[in-house]
Amino acid sequence: MTTTLESLTMSGLQQVEEPTVLYEPYTYQPGDAETRLAALVAITQQNPMLELTEEKLRDGINVYIARVKHMGEWVVAGVCGSFLQYNDDTVREIGGVTVLPEYRHGSYHDEHIGTTLAWLATESALHEGKTALAFCNTASLNTFIRIGYSEAPLHEVPQAALAECAGCKNCDFDKLKQPCADTIMIKNP
Repeated sequence: MTTTLESLTMSGLQQVEEPTVLYEPYTYQPGDAETRLAALVAITQQNPMLELTEEKLRDGINVYIARVKHMGEWVVAGVCGSFLQYNDDTVREIGGVTVLPEYRHGSYHDEHIGTTLAWLATESALHEGKTALAFCNTASLNTFIRIGYSEAPLHEVPQAALAECAGCKNCDFDKLKQPCADTIMIKNP
């Protein structure tokens, strides 16, 4: 007797589907900013957010990527992680939530890739007893609200975190009393 997919399905066994998105911890490989993560790095260079760089990818903590199947190959479609830490590593900034445009807003098999990546990075930090902090632009604010962050008053933000704004191409922090991010969000362990 030959067993076919149809006979297995008819006998009550379900076909195990290949996952549509793989979420996994990111392992740095030299040159990633120019190779497998190049499209994501380019997005951060074009948008009002701190840029992902080779150094941030190398030094990141609790960084996760999402891979999707594209033309038979698994490609990196999103990234998020803790790229900066403050107050003797008691506060981790979760950021760099970047997803390729064609995979955003549940458009890929109803997966909310950015939200899942932000949740993974946040939960890793909280599991280690760290406070999670996010500087949100309008594109990322709802992502962090969905995973339980609340708005942080400016006085609760570590000064070292605000100092990072000095290097941001999108912000003239000397003229402003707050960073250019629309909202600063926080989630405590």
